[in-house]
Amino acid sequence: MQLFILLDIDGVMVPAVPWKPLKFLQDGFYDFEPNAQQHLTWLLQKTGANIILTTSHRNRFTKNEWDNIFTTRIPSYTSALSIDEYFVLNNISIDPFANRLQYIKTWCKHAHQHHFVILDDDASLENLLPSMKQYWIRTSPSIGFNQSAAEKAVEILQKEQ
Repeated sequence: MQLFILLDIDGVMVPAVPWKPLKFLQDGFYDFEPNAQQHLTWLLQKTGANIILTTSHRNRFTKNEWDNIFTTRIPSYTSALSIDEYFVLNNISIDPFANRLQYIKTWCKHAHQHHFVILDDDASLENLLPSMKQYWIRTSPSIGFNQSAAEKAVEILQKEQ
């Protein structure tokens, strides 16, 4: 069974702190918050999971560009797909104007053969069914992906194995 991390960026890897200017790297994307970067590196090393991008930025870059973005920031990175690419590859249809909640619900309905965790700060995910919500780790937008969230993510992924 494959392991997947459904990953949002804003509020997870890049804290949403309005008074702090965002730093961009040469690849044109935000620099990840160092603690979030460290914890995602650890999570990937510990689990070998692949990344499914659910972020609103997911279609701004090609797969190769995302590979470059993650390789630069996360040493243990191996693979990422946007959730849209995953749906196309697996013949899963979804309204192209669907919101994040609809994308996540669709993923959950079709992910029977995968183990996954959802890392996201989006409050709309409170509307997930309890059977789906158990895979969601809601990060604090101003803190991002921290040690507690990383440890919980490992628990969720290992519980499913």
